[in-house]
Amino acid sequence: MFKKNDREKVLEEKIRELETELVQETAEKRDLSDQMKMMNNMLHCGLWMAFYDDNGETSVRYSDEFRKMLHVTMEELPDSMDALPKYMHPDDIERVFAVFGAAQADTSGRTKYDVEYRLKVGKEYKWFHAVGDCLRNTDGSPRIFLGGFHDLTEQKEIAAALDRFQKREEVTETMRMEGAWYRDMIATAGSEDPVVEYSDRFREILGFKKESDFPDLMSSWVSRIHEDDLPAAMDGFQKLLGDKAGRYKFDAEYRIKHNDGNWHWYRSTATLARGTDGEPAMMAGNLIDVTKSKENQEKFEKEMLPDIEVLKQQISEILETVEGAAAQMQILTDDGAEIVQASGDIEKSVEASMSITQTIQNIASQTNLLSLNASIEAARAG
Repeated sequence: MFKKNDREKVLEEKIRELETELVQETAEKRDLSDQMKMMNNMLHCGLWMAFYDDNGETSVRYSDEFRKMLHVTMEELPDSMDALPKYMHPDDIERVFAVFGAAQADTSGRTKYDVEYRLKVGKEYKWFHAVGDCLRNTDGSPRIFLGGFHDLTEQKEIAAALDRFQKREEVTETMRMEGAWYRDMIATAGSEDPVVEYSDRFREILGFKKESDFPDLMSSWVSRIHEDDLPAAMDGFQKLLGDKAGRYKFDAEYRIKHNDGNWHWYRSTATLARGTDGEPAMMAGNLIDVTKSKENQEKFEKEMLPDIEVLKQQISEILETVEGAAAQMQILTDDGAEIVQASGDIEKSVEASMSITQTIQNIASQTNLLSLNASIEAARAG
């Protein structure tokens, strides 16, 4: 049996040992905290650590730098495994924890924790790159899991901007003709009056010289399309946007009100580039004034088609006459009078042929004149 004084001495010794252990643990935690701060300062990333005890329980510690990255306090993000999912994007939670669980369970240590996902910062979600590795016991079970977060927002924005620029180059490369325009579909998504960048030549074709007179807005263009042509034009653009297979080609002619107050005919073509997700990224196209071509076509149909119909009728009559004359020549070879008559018919056919030849020459002359006019107008437009 211990004497009372001996028992007190044992208790005092035990207390001193516990105090020493407490001081050591406090110092270790302080050192660990300092180490995490130093690593944060060097790596500019948010660190966290998970500790596993012999009973399989896990405790977590998030660095102050990580909380600063998320703009939260320790009360808002306490050191708990259940705290972080509240800030994760709902679509990413299952995927991220599957990657973490695989890395944690692989006793060989070959499976690494390396994943990108979104965390809520303020009122919006930002992209982060999370990596981690596990320190293990001799049996391969996890002892400490050290992880880090790196904000990818700026990199993602730069990558997205570069992708949009490349898509812009992709669509505009095929649209070097006059009257070029392009629209950034991602930047203008959801806008009631999206920005459309028009080239100076585009404005000139419509009779405008300054951007202030014809702003870089979709409404500047669409509002000038003839009301009878607008539904078909808009339907064509919708088909282009909806055709993920890339088979639809937008190529249409419609009327637009020129700055001179008159309706001009224009031919419009467009092409579309999509992002990696298949959604529209960039659209570009061009506009060409085809008013003169339309006028020449109408003039040809008005002035030349009647002559062509007469020509067809005359050719038909000639064929009938020639066929009749040939039959007479075969049947009435011994009848001189009828031969004379047949010769007269052939002579009439020859005269008719001469008349047709003159008609053809007239048509050719008018066609050449129209072609010359078109060439002159094209040269003048160029």
